[in-house]
Amino acid sequence: MMSRAGLWPMVLLMLSACLPFQGQQVRTLDDLDESRIVVNPDSTLETDHRQALNRYQDFLAVEPGAPLEREAMRRVADLQFEIDNAAHTGQSTEDKPKQDKSSEGSPETDRSVMHDGAPDDPEAAIVLYRDLLDTYPNQEGNDQVLYQLARAYDDSGRQDDAYATLGHLISDYSESPFVAEAHFRRAELDFLRGDYALAEPAYDGVLSFGKQTRFYQQSRYKLGWSLFKQESYDPALAVFFAILDDKLEGSDATTMLADLSLSEKELVDETLDVVSLSFSYLGGEDAINDYFSTHRDVRYEGQVYTTLADLYLEKERYFDAARIFQSFSDHHPQDSRAPSFLTRAIETFRQGRFKAQALDAMIAFAQAYDLDRPYWRNYSPSTQPESINELREILDALARHHHALAQKSDSPADYDQAIDWYHRYLTDFSDEPKSMELHYLSAEALFEARRYGEAAVAYERTAYNYPSHPWDRRAAKAAIVAFDRQKGLVQGPDQALWHLRSLASRLRLADRFPRHLQAAPAMARAAQDYFKLGEYEPAMVVAQRLLLMKPQAATALRQSAWLVIGHIGFDQAAYADAEKAYREALALMSSQDKIRPDIVERLASSIYQQGDDLRSAGDLAGASNHFLRIAVAAPSSAIVAAAEYDAAAALITLKQWPRAVAVLEAFRGRFPKHKLQDEVSVKLATAYLENGQGLEAAREFEHLGAIQGEPSLRQEALWRSAELYEESGRPSRAARVYKHYIQAFPNDFTQGMEARQRLAKLNLTVGNTGRYLFWLRDVIKVDKQAGPSRSDRSKTLAAQASLILAQSSQKQFDKVKLKLPLKKSLKAKKQRMEKALAAYQQAADYGIAEVSTAATYGMAEIYRAFGRALMSSQRPKGLSAEELEEYDLLLEEQAYPFEEDAIAIHEDNSRHASEGLYDRWVKDSYKVLAEMLPIRYVKPERSEEFLDVIE
Repeated sequence: MMSRAGLWPMVLLMLSACLPFQGQQVRTLDDLDESRIVVNPDSTLETDHRQALNRYQDFLAVEPGAPLEREAMRRVADLQFEIDNAAHTGQSTEDKPKQDKSSEGSPETDRSVMHDGAPDDPEAAIVLYRDLLDTYPNQEGNDQVLYQLARAYDDSGRQDDAYATLGHLISDYSESPFVAEAHFRRAELDFLRGDYALAEPAYDGVLSFGKQTRFYQQSRYKLGWSLFKQESYDPALAVFFAILDDKLEGSDATTMLADLSLSEKELVDETLDVVSLSFSYLGGEDAINDYFSTHRDVRYEGQVYTTLADLYLEKERYFDAARIFQSFSDHHPQDSRAPSFLTRAIETFRQGRFKAQALDAMIAFAQAYDLDRPYWRNYSPSTQPESINELREILDALARHHHALAQKSDSPADYDQAIDWYHRYLTDFSDEPKSMELHYLSAEALFEARRYGEAAVAYERTAYNYPSHPWDRRAAKAAIVAFDRQKGLVQGPDQALWHLRSLASRLRLADRFPRHLQAAPAMARAAQDYFKLGEYEPAMVVAQRLLLMKPQAATALRQSAWLVIGHIGFDQAAYADAEKAYREALALMSSQDKIRPDIVERLASSIYQQGDDLRSAGDLAGASNHFLRIAVAAPSSAIVAAAEYDAAAALITLKQWPRAVAVLEAFRGRFPKHKLQDEVSVKLATAYLENGQGLEAAREFEHLGAIQGEPSLRQEALWRSAELYEESGRPSRAARVYKHYIQAFPNDFTQGMEARQRLAKLNLTVGNTGRYLFWLRDVIKVDKQAGPSRSDRSKTLAAQASLILAQSSQKQFDKVKLKLPLKKSLKAKKQRMEKALAAYQQAADYGIAEVSTAATYGMAEIYRAFGRALMSSQRPKGLSAEELEEYDLLLEEQAYPFEEDAIAIHEDNSRHASEGLYDRWVKDSYKVLAEMLPIRYVKPERSEEFLDVIE
């Protein structure tokens, strides 16, 4: 592109050569009339401008007022201007440093828009041009003079005068060939001043002359900038795109760029820059998309998108830049450049750390350019290796990303996406070396998503459909696991089918990888599966084969084989074989093994079943031996207790009491909280009794009575316990149990009365009179409160208790001796007599014959004793014989009524004989009567002392 300063010398050459101008023949110095100066029109211009200037000046001096004076004056002015201008050569605009685009400025205009250099004395030329115009104001060719004058003004720094002169040229000489440049120069001055509103129509005026003007291209470019500076971005874009349309003609913009000259490339680059700035100010992504949605088939559209994105990148606006790249791909999915644009979008999102957007862009890439997408109907993958590589990397990355995401969320939807991306990769790049790894990972994702059937198939393909690779053995093993998991999800025929596939996979592993670490495990699992299917024969064969492997299989696998053998033996009732196999398995098993407790139970069950078989055959001794072996072979087994209980039961049946007692006692010590403890107590009580251990039996019965259970059994146990304690000479313990019985069964009135009666007796035995009398009174109280529940037995017991209490009161009566002072002792004696009589009356009121006769006898004896006490009372001291005799007679008179009462009561008691009741007390009453009235009762008898205890 030619600089503005470079235009002027070309114009001067044209003018100096007197080229035709608007149809007129410009006159030369050769046309001077009758001049002796000869100018050869065909000769070249003189190189020495000063010599030429001198000649023209000489001409004017010699021929003033000549017809060619004006032309000579013009030549003088031009030569003067050239001489002045030649002194300083100006700098071309093309040599100036380019403007920094980041400042978003416009192309600059030279300080002086119309000169190539500063003349030595520009004012001299200005004076000459002005004199010429003043001398010949209406002369043709003044447009050229005005042009030169404007140039001289500009070179002298008088831009306003230059601007005005150019305006005069435009207004007065609209047809002048200098008008286009005049518009351009005025526009440049307006642009330099920043008056873009004036520069715009001025540049537009240049354009009105058409493309033939040399200022057309630059004016159009500067017109666009003028609009841009006024923020008229849409009109500016129209101008800039027109420039690009001219420069990038043809079907392939990229090719056209390569064919441009350096200056044209710079123009295109600068135009693309300002276009990108315009779109940026208009809104960026939306603006550029809206524009090209209405301006289709723009061959350089990709360059525009790229330039705008690069602008954003320079400003580190990564998100906006990435969206621009992505927008081109979105709007032109079938464009050959679309994949590369989307690739750049992904890279830019990553650069800006917009992870989510980068991921979305990657997904968009994979969805748009997967090999089964419509894009590849127009293109061959072989011609776009970069896109294929990008697709390969993206599919890999998306699959791994969604797989990792799914592992965190455990979401089926996330797993589905991961699996889909793996599938796409394997579909598009099945022959790639990485496909083996991704096939394995896809199987892993299926497994983790619990799609075990699909996972199993994928694992097997990974293991067996490729040459040897790092994941084949792992995949073979994982396939087996997946088959097993799938089998667990289904029922019926489907389960059987998956089970068979699982077995086949195990055998396949062992066949393909005989030295695989999982070969032996596969055999072990096959044996287990055959066993589970009920195929005992092949299961046994595989298990035995595993045990014979050299070198030996791992301990856990041999243990597994022994377990299969043990289980088969157990299921086939070969319990001795099962016991042996289980012992072998346990010997190989860690004490911390989780299944050890189960196998211990199996071992115990094998031994127990051997005992049970003998018990069923009637061999109780052999059965008990097997039962007792369990505690030694499997002490932690849950059936040890049951086995020992059964052993004790067998020993009891065999009446081997000492052994039975020992087994039961051991049971109690080892299993204190076992649910059979109650039954053990029953059996122990029985065994103790049979073994002559009454006291131990009593303890067991007491224990049975204290625990929760059937009330009737508890009552019986407690009662039996108390009885056994009595029989064993343990009255205190017996009393404790009777008392427990009363407390435990307060509503058992009948047995409760018996228990109270026995408690009284037991306390009497141990000499605890207080507790003895307490229980007698309790018998009376309970019977009295029983109401309708009272029975003959309860009344009898209460009557007997009342009788004993009465006899106790009689003893208290007997203890009081009548002594001086007689009045005092007599009162105490009488009070106790009344108490004892009342007690006897209470006993007699029960109406129990044998108690009534005893009570009647007792009352009679109290009266008799009171009379005797009077007669034997202490006499006052100092009485004379006569006074003593008189005193005795007085006592006799006092004692006589008591004796009479005694006789009457005894006679009443003796009358029971006529009623058929002739018990001890009736008989004793006869004896007393015979003593007191011997004449009436011939047979003398003496009374016996009162009862001490209840018979």
